[in-house]
Amino acid sequence: EYKKVIKYDWEHPDFDATADKFMQRFDENGNFVNIPKIEEFADQQVFLSYYTINVPVKYEIVSNGKNESKQEF
Repeated sequence: EYKKVIKYDWEHPDFDATADKFMQRFDENGNFVNIPKIEEFADQQVFLSYYTINVPVKYEIVSNGKNESKQEF
């Protein structure tokens, strides 16, 4: 005789969906509720400024003590 191995809590015969926190997130039609709202940016500049770094870069050329006529990169 085959007996199904119970892997998840909801597979138990005494599982109470009304007490389960995850199952409480579904309405009577099975739709997931309380989905986080998607923020719409009124101005795309707000979105672009998040990824923009406005830090100035300063380069300082230091002599390495070798022949100055040769430039190595």
